[in-house]
Amino acid sequence: MTEALDRLEAKIRELIAGLESLREENNAFRRAAGQGKQRLSTQELIGRIESLKLENERLQGKTSRAGQALEQIIEKFDKLDL
Repeated sequence: MTEALDRLEAKIRELIAGLESLREENNAFRRAAGQGKQRLSTQELIGRIESLKLENERLQGKTSRAGQALEQIIEKFDKLDL
């Protein structure tokens, strides 16, 4: 059981790191677009948006899998009658 919890904790940490990375990239994109200091072509903007979408989908998949793993662990704990 400890190994499963360790794996789950590692996945949660990975998700948090991914979300932080996505948040930083999103904030940088907003600053660049909002301040106008960095002129981006339409293609560059579309590329960044597509990149953010793909990263978001990837993180949503990982979040879903981590949630399922957590539910399974909780079910196993419930069956232990501690």
